[in-house]
This record gives sequence, C-alpha cells and structure tokens, in this order.
Amino acid sequence: VAWLHIPDGKGPFPAVIRVHGYKSSKDGRTSSILAEEFKDKIFFRFDFHAHGESEGHAIDALQCIYDVINAVKYILGLDNVDKKKVAVIGSSLGGMAVLIATAWCKDISSAVLICPASDILKLKNIGINTQKFTEKIKDAYSEAKNIDVPVLIIHGDKDDVVPLSHSSKLVKYL
Repeated sequence: VAWLHIPDGKGPFPAVIRVHGYKSSKDGRTSSILAEEFKDKIFFRFDFHAHGESEGHAIDALQCIYDVINAVKYILGLDNVDKKKVAVIGSSLGGMAVLIATAWCKDISSAVLICPASDILKLKNIGINTQKFTEKIKDAYSEAKNIDVPVLIIHGDKDDVVPLSHSSKLVKYL
C-alpha cells in the first residue's frame, strides 16, 4: 500500500522514495514531514510488507530490500519521472534496505540513510526474519562497497535501537 504525490506540471520531475523503519509505516511522522518538504518532486512512500496497511505477517529482511527495489521500478515506470534523479530515503530497517537496494539497483541516483540498521544481525529481539538475508548476503558492509552514488548518513548519538557504531563502521565501506 502506497501514497504517491505528483506535482502540478508536465515534468519530468525528480523523484524521492521514502522508506520507513521497523514497526512504522508510510504514515509515520517523518514520512509525513518529508512529503510536505518535497511537494515540487514526485514523492512516493509505501508500507513494507507486514507493516501498516500492507499484507503479511512475518517481517523478512531480504523482502524489505526487494520492496525498495520494486518501489524504484514502479517510479521508473511513470512517464513524468526524471529517470536520472531518483533518490531514496530510509530509516533504521528502511535504511538498511535502502543501503543494499542502492548497491544492487543502479537506477538509484542518491541515498539518504537515517540511523541505518547496517548490522541488522547484531540487533537483539527485533522480530525480523534474517534467514533468507544471511543466505544471500554476507553483510550490509560488504554490499556497501558496490555503491557508486552519493550517500548521506544521518545518525544521532543517542539512538537506543541502532547504535551509532553501525554508521561509523559503514562510512569506511562507502
């Protein structure tokens, strides 16, 4: 389930895709604020599988990455999108998914990672299935080496869910 804002005019317009974190949704506070800030661009926000209004019961880390890639493919299918200007913004679990999607999907022109759960396997009791993730991916850090577009990381030092050390380590791989 998603929300799509297309500005008035002919375009083509740059696009921004917003990816929420674990136990959040497309309607979260940050997503709503960003929707207001990007009114002059195509702005797309969606619910991960098993989040918000989307179907599913089990949250799978690998599927979250594919959710992001599918969102990019959807946006690229719109006629009024500037296909060379597709940015993706993700928080926490969404930041991890955006990180790896950016490594795999060469259609993403830039990424913003907000407190990305780069070392998702070290987070305790989060309730996210990581089995398929670990079968396909060694870790997010090794995937980050494949990113060749601008990446901005925003991470507060008081985050009590995703330690700042995740982002400090990630910078070394980008």
